[in-house]
Amino acid sequence: MFEKKLISANAFDKSETDYKTALANLDEAQTELSFTKIKAPYDGIISLSFVKKHQYVSAKETVLNIINTDNLDINISLPVPYVDSLGIEALKQFSLSVSFDIQSQIMIPATFKEMSTQPNSDTNSYSATVQIKRPTGMNILTGMTGKVFIHHAQKNLKLTLPEGVWVTRNETSGSVWRLNPEDSSVHKVHLEIDSSGALSGDLKSGDLIITAGAKGLYEGQIVRAWEREAGI
Repeated sequence: MFEKKLISANAFDKSETDYKTALANLDEAQTELSFTKIKAPYDGIISLSFVKKHQYVSAKETVLNIINTDNLDINISLPVPYVDSLGIEALKQFSLSVSFDIQSQIMIPATFKEMSTQPNSDTNSYSATVQIKRPTGMNILTGMTGKVFIHHAQKNLKLTLPEGVWVTRNETSGSVWRLNPEDSSVHKVHLEIDSSGALSGDLKSGDLIITAGAKGLYEGQIVRAWEREAGI
């Protein structure tokens, strides 16, 4: 119409201004509409609602609680000496499992999620969270109690032996008698000793070591394991 001289320049400018204002108002309304929708970060069910429909709420105000139906967080407390001896990074590497008091015989695999950087001065412990996937067939609810098991790697365990088992020993090495359960013979085993007294060498879980009269034996000698008698 302006190109055909049917309206004035002032009327055209006003219409164009009104159009741009309407677009700006539409964009603002769409933005405000998006603020009226709350999207949950995960699938779950609403356990508590703190506001009613059409009620105004302020920024950061809690409106509802959502329970994750798939992943469950378990809150635990870790003593400060325990954390200090292992280190936070080491805790993240250990395998974890959880058992609930309602069915304590069932062990549920867990993963380390997060931990506080400052201990609680009242309890002298760190607050930590581990996470599990909800197992099928178990009715696990908020507030239930249980136990969290931290499985240490076997390689971190150190073996020490009492003084009476040594056949020979110096500051860095020594030897002991190991019993062969098949023929009851004894054979000498050489072990290395580190600065803390921990041992390394050809010993494994379940090996039987001579603990009495070791220095009076010889290689291949047949011995009999002592059995506790009544009254002894």
